[in-house]
Amino acid sequence: PVRPAVPLQVKTRSGTITATEPLKLELADLSMPGTARHRICFSPMPSLDLLGSLHYLIRYPHGCLEQTTSSVFPLVYLKDLGGMLDLQYGRGKPSISNRGAEIDVFIQAGIQRIMSMRTGGGWLSMWPGGRSAWHWGTVYATHFLVEAKKAGIEVPEPVLSDILDVLARKVKDGGQWTRQRYYGQSDALLSAYAVYVLALAGRDDGLEDQISSALEHHDTSHYSSAQTRFLLGAALSALGRQQKARTVLGEELPPPSTERQTNSSLSSPPREAALLLSALLEVDPASAQVAALVERLNGYRVDNRWGNTQENAFALLALGKYARQRSAAGSNYTASLRVAGADAVVLEAGESEVIEGDYSGETIEVSMEGDGLLNWFLVEEGVPLNGVAEQIDQGLAVRRRYLDGAGKEIPDGTVRQGDVVQVELSLQASRTLSNLVITDLLPAGLEVENPRLSPQVKVPAGKKGERKVSGPAQIATAHMDIRDDRVLLYVPSFRGEGVYRYVARAVTMGDFVVPMVSAESMYDPGVYSRNGSGRFIVGDKKGG
Repeated sequence: PVRPAVPLQVKTRSGTITATEPLKLELADLSMPGTARHRICFSPMPSLDLLGSLHYLIRYPHGCLEQTTSSVFPLVYLKDLGGMLDLQYGRGKPSISNRGAEIDVFIQAGIQRIMSMRTGGGWLSMWPGGRSAWHWGTVYATHFLVEAKKAGIEVPEPVLSDILDVLARKVKDGGQWTRQRYYGQSDALLSAYAVYVLALAGRDDGLEDQISSALEHHDTSHYSSAQTRFLLGAALSALGRQQKARTVLGEELPPPSTERQTNSSLSSPPREAALLLSALLEVDPASAQVAALVERLNGYRVDNRWGNTQENAFALLALGKYARQRSAAGSNYTASLRVAGADAVVLEAGESEVIEGDYSGETIEVSMEGDGLLNWFLVEEGVPLNGVAEQIDQGLAVRRRYLDGAGKEIPDGTVRQGDVVQVELSLQASRTLSNLVITDLLPAGLEVENPRLSPQVKVPAGKKGERKVSGPAQIATAHMDIRDDRVLLYVPSFRGEGVYRYVARAVTMGDFVVPMVSAESMYDPGVYSRNGSGRFIVGDKKGG
């Protein structure tokens, strides 16, 4: 099948239903035929409004160490919430009652991908097969593995033990972490996080003394981070030192941070709020500051989710803990669900229901009798009928050119079947940006032939020999993903101007729409670029 030139769009909505506030959803008919899909979830679970964030994590199209961990970590404790979504854990569409096993399979797949990122020194790298250790990513993934093991999920015990040994040695060495080329460094926060994970894992040999020493002898520049202090407090709580942990956290809520990192420890204001809330719920769940942190964290949410995978994962972990403290007890109602004029579905208090299908142009109505509330969450998917995406540069600029085998630009977008086509992607940024991804969607008539082509390489030009292609320096990539219909380039750090070229071949005759090329910062939603739609024509070998 031919992929639409405009990508699938996903929108979410949510709310609550009571006896005095019924629901009436009128779903528009705005998607191309055959692409529309609706999924409406109804449940008394207070955490249902987190489905937008969980949906984002599961459907996120990239898979570095942090992103892989973030996609599965919340499911360890929100399996009941995950069961409300059709997340393609496996084939078929199991009922909610059977979806737990599907989620377990999905989590195991995440664990196996994490295992593929092991390095020779016991650390984990950012990408499968990588050689460079990512310290923050390693501690974060280890946190997930420790929690998964506690939840009864099968984890490779020898590997987990080896990674914990590495972290323990680093902490005993005083927490001096080697500065990494692309990942930056934050010694205090890394050390505190490692100490916390070791405490959760029961590796308490000397940890309390190390925490006490750090808190008593630090200077303000080294341990001034609120995240660092709260992690050390949570570590003390995990060691059973509740009173000391409360003293470390204090009674006043620290002011929100304004710093956003796109490398190093990936810190941001939402991630900070989530981490502080999670730690406070472990140390002092009855604290008056809990509600203030919940409000602060929710204040960063836009369109039912936070900005990036790290923020969403930590927010789900924290708000999942918070939701479990609230109870739906006392509800006594009967709800009547009517979709597209069909017979009503009746829900009693405590029951959940998921309805899915193409309901474009239809109406969904829910009424209730009795006491309590019913939460609802809607996912709308489809390729828009008006199919126009805005071209925009926000913080960086990406451009694409199609060149022939000799490196000359193809001016009219017309080639012959069988021709070599060089795809040149150029990037510009006035400041240093970290962890970028370039997504180049191919027109349907092209297939990737050589994904790694230097701008200065000699490229075959038909049967007449070779011609040298000149150009600017090549964009350095940390990882590449070649799929049937796209090329994904992951750029660890970039500033200035650069290009990347790869070779495709015109294999299918036709007149095709060229999708846009895009670039974005994976950890700063405000930095992105989209450009380059058009047409691409592949004629027969004789040029007809």
